[in-house]
Amino acid sequence: MNIINSILWDNDLAEVRVQKSGQVDILYSCVKQGYDGQGNISSDPLFIGPENGNYHLQNTSPCLGAGTSDNAPSTDIEGNIRPNPAGSNPDIGAYESDLARPQIPIPEISLSPESLFFKSTLPDLPDEQEIFITNSGIGELIWRAEDNVDWLTLVHAGDELKVSVNQALSAGTYNGTISIISDNASNSPQIVLVELILEPEPPALFITLISPNGGEEWITGSAREIIWEYADEVKLVTLAYSLDSGNSYLDLIVLNSANTGSYQWQVPDIESSTVRIKIIGSDALGLPLGVEDQSDADFAIAKEDRPPRPKTISGIIKAQDGSTPKGDMEIRAYIKDRPGDIIEYPPADFSKIFYDPNTGWYKIELDALQEGWTAGEVLRIEFTGGALEIELDDNPSQSGGEHTLPVELSEFSALYGRDGCLIKWETQSEDGNAGFFIYRSTRKHGPYIKMNSKIIPGAGNADEVREYKFLDEKTDPYVKIYFYYIEDVDFSGKRTKHEIIHAPLNPDISIFNLDPENGILGNIKKEFVPMVKEIPVLTNALFQNYPNPFNPETWIPYQLAKSANIKISIYDARGQFVHVLQAGYQNAGIYTAKDKAIYWDGKNSSSEQVGSGVYFYILQAGKFSASRRMLIIK
Repeated sequence: MNIINSILWDNDLAEVRVQKSGQVDILYSCVKQGYDGQGNISSDPLFIGPENGNYHLQNTSPCLGAGTSDNAPSTDIEGNIRPNPAGSNPDIGAYESDLARPQIPIPEISLSPESLFFKSTLPDLPDEQEIFITNSGIGELIWRAEDNVDWLTLVHAGDELKVSVNQALSAGTYNGTISIISDNASNSPQIVLVELILEPEPPALFITLISPNGGEEWITGSAREIIWEYADEVKLVTLAYSLDSGNSYLDLIVLNSANTGSYQWQVPDIESSTVRIKIIGSDALGLPLGVEDQSDADFAIAKEDRPPRPKTISGIIKAQDGSTPKGDMEIRAYIKDRPGDIIEYPPADFSKIFYDPNTGWYKIELDALQEGWTAGEVLRIEFTGGALEIELDDNPSQSGGEHTLPVELSEFSALYGRDGCLIKWETQSEDGNAGFFIYRSTRKHGPYIKMNSKIIPGAGNADEVREYKFLDEKTDPYVKIYFYYIEDVDFSGKRTKHEIIHAPLNPDISIFNLDPENGILGNIKKEFVPMVKEIPVLTNALFQNYPNPFNPETWIPYQLAKSANIKISIYDARGQFVHVLQAGYQNAGIYTAKDKAIYWDGKNSSSEQVGSGVYFYILQAGKFSASRRMLIIK
């Protein structure tokens, strides 16, 4: 028996067993354990899928083109013509392929991705990335990876190459390569381009106040520029000022103004030497960013009406008889001015000139008089803005005496109600009195602000009793007490400050009657008429908290048209709940005084102090609801 072009593989026991005496010739066949005969081979036939019954041959099978056409069928088991291609030898096995001989197994490297891009912002490093290496050729692919930089780490894991950046370089762009190398692949090596971009660490959020930063003197009523530096993330700013060296910031300049690096501030009409400014940065929605700054030291705010300061002094002084005066001379300068203002010393070869606060006059001290100077001549003082001529006293020896007060007060009182504060005073006599200014403060020791922009005219010279009244309509009904003092001004410009009085709030007083023709300046003719009966409450209302801004406590006033259960809920600028204040059941009425308004100590529901920023408070009174916002500045 002859067997040709057959594959005998993976059978039980021997691939060929002859049970009876005889002879079996096996030619041009593939026998697993080998068999003598022409054209026989014993290599793995490389079936495509024998486990699935697929006995077709792979392209690298040794059985391809290894058979014979002698005494062999002209088609395979599927009816395909053999040999294929024509003129070649047929394949060993039941299935004919279209290859005349087996292909040589050559692997080929395929990469995904073919380049890597890393990017991060210092100090963070970028995440790890992977390269997948596959074989698009024939046979087994064996590969390795190498890089040409020291800032990459390569880890071989199966068909993957894990690539990571192993060190924080300085900010910049870096380039490198990774080579995928195989000793048997047809396209080795394959190059992977690597780019790394490390962006610089963003500057920390900041805001720095540049001016005023301590030591400046700003004049009341002037427009001064507040200047600061800032990070780009700061979109809005809040400014406030303190009159107690930064211990409390209760006076708001501007809330959530667009950040331009400066703000034009109209300096308020106050006097203080312990002023500081605080600035708070917020994002575009007005949410605080946690950055703020304040003046490093105190600066001053002073009155705006100071006189110009001299540059040079020129003129001649002689005694009336033409002789040279001996000793000091005192001269009176009939110019309007403010106590405390100082004219600078002229050059050393002239005499000293200064302001005497006891008498209200300017004084020139002559240490050495030159011949030719005559009393009664005009002394000319050159200022930066012009010239001022002062005529010397013909009798200087009489000018240094005591100066009597231009106004003698016999009565000074204040009555404070919800509609304002009525100031009353009487003068026993007046000597050259031009008029009065009224000053007010919430603290006995100030700072005080001037309440009337125009002088209240005085009587000039008078020996009889004169009565004056002034209504301060710019009062706050939530302030418990005000302090006042009167300043009289004579025709020479000399000012005299009188005693301080205080005006506590009387909640029963509500209405003042005034002379519509004279108003609040001058002598008010109609008497003050208090209303004892309280004005009825017609509507529910939620008022602005006071003080505002505040640190750390505040009071929230309201009024009720009818009785209701009262609570106030507080939220931060992000809308997150902070605290709830329960007032319980309240009767209809006004709850504005501190002993009636709702008190908040600036703490959240966990009894922790909250930070600086904008907060919202919502009043719930039965079906009535209203909200307002408040500002904490620390």
